[in-house]
Amino acid sequence: MTTLLKLNILGNLSQQRCYLSTSPILHSWFVKLTNVTQVNTEAAIPKHTRKRNYPLTYEQRQFPKFIGHTKTWNTFNTSNLRDGKRKAEIVSDDLFLRQFIYGTWHSLFATELIIKRRHNMIILSGLVTRTIHPRRMYFLIDMAMQMCNKRATQVATNLVRQLARPVRMKIEDDHSEVEYTHIPLPNTLVSMSKTLLHGNASITTGLNSTISVRHAHTDIQVPNFDFYRRKARLDSSKSYRDADDNTSPYSYLAPVGMAITSAYMAKYIVRDIAAYVGPAKDVMSLAKVEIKLDAVPVGKNAVFEWRNKPIFVRHRTAQEIAREQGVNVAQLRDPQNDADRVQKSEWLIVIGICTHLGCIPIANAGEFGGYYCPCHGSHYDASGRIRKGPAPLNLEVPQYVFKDDSTVVIG
Repeated sequence: MTTLLKLNILGNLSQQRCYLSTSPILHSWFVKLTNVTQVNTEAAIPKHTRKRNYPLTYEQRQFPKFIGHTKTWNTFNTSNLRDGKRKAEIVSDDLFLRQFIYGTWHSLFATELIIKRRHNMIILSGLVTRTIHPRRMYFLIDMAMQMCNKRATQVATNLVRQLARPVRMKIEDDHSEVEYTHIPLPNTLVSMSKTLLHGNASITTGLNSTISVRHAHTDIQVPNFDFYRRKARLDSSKSYRDADDNTSPYSYLAPVGMAITSAYMAKYIVRDIAAYVGPAKDVMSLAKVEIKLDAVPVGKNAVFEWRNKPIFVRHRTAQEIAREQGVNVAQLRDPQNDADRVQKSEWLIVIGICTHLGCIPIANAGEFGGYYCPCHGSHYDASGRIRKGPAPLNLEVPQYVFKDDSTVVIG
């Protein structure tokens, strides 16, 4: 049974509203739309479902805080069970509920206690007239919870079958502007004097048993909630900052562990994605090629393969070096000094593809003693520069580095 206590403040008058139900209250509200064809819609409050398969009940049409206050409520109009037929047990249940709540919350209700039913859910609603001290409020809640959880053994079993289940109660503040049809009178000396106890304890008679409702208690036990509190919070005089000093390392342990685990998993995920998207291992093996220069004699040209392209490695003589360094760069089609094309003057490394239409030139041929393209007659010198023919650019120089005096790595 869920209990919801809502506090409403109207000026200097404190009003409270009480809800009790045997199951969680769920409300589903539709969008309020007006239509020119609607007649007597009462401020466009929906009267049917969207499919119009059945009309809405009063509880469905109204917000929870307006139920029981916007119109007069009759128990017999709302106390219907799941099958939709009224049964005699409803009267006994309502009698027990009213007696139990009036006895627990004696002289606090300003209006009649409203009992509403929807399927197997019971809702009790009423206005509380006075401001109640929080300690007393929690005491009343705890006592109601204990009575309902103990199945109220003083009462017959057929009266408490709806209440014989765990009870959970909750207090909420409602600061919205609620307009009530009947506002209780303020607490004055005259009105408060009427709430004083007169005579002995009252006895209320039910259908199947007698219920003793005591308005004054001398054997009340203060509820103890230490079982639900942390050990560090048992001392109410200690600041919560001091109590959290011992628990702070444990609070950081879970986030740190999750962060480490996430980083570890992210590393493998990124690595798998990179391996899937990146080039294959056979392609990576061709990215660089290592050439032994000892196999190329002086004055000769050797051809190697790198990334499916021919690489010309030329071991130049001293005469070729002097001749290429003395060329007038201003007369060249693609001006470039010999020193800019070689890292070591005796070694020339170029890509053996003609810059005209992609043919492979012939080494040690042509008018300038370098390379000759037989396709269209382009002549290159011993530095790979275009000297004659249709080729627009010099032979391309790949990226390479000398690993030692006899080894070069291309790529």
